[in-house]
Amino acid sequence: MRVVWTKPASQRLREIFKYYEREAGRRIAKRVISRVFNATAQIEKFPESGRVEENLKSLNENHRYILRSGHKIIYKIKSNTIFITDVFDTRRDPKNMNE
Repeated sequence: MRVVWTKPASQRLREIFKYYEREAGRRIAKRVISRVFNATAQIEKFPESGRVEENLKSLNENHRYILRSGHKIIYKIKSNTIFITDVFDTRRDPKNMNE
């Protein structure tokens, strides 16, 4: 399987980097982003290892997630492709996940 980052997920990752860079410094921002990227290796090897994302069940696309550095890496599997659809900060209200 291959992993593909959607444009919204890539944009969210840039926002996360900018936030941590501003609030904690560039080194910490790089560390957080690195952990998120490293998590995709787990998803690639074990696509079903993530838990089902209950907040997105209404979309009927079988979204799953894994946690890294306080972020949910949300993905779905279609054919032989794993689409990373969002990186959601777990401190945010889950109701905002459908945006």
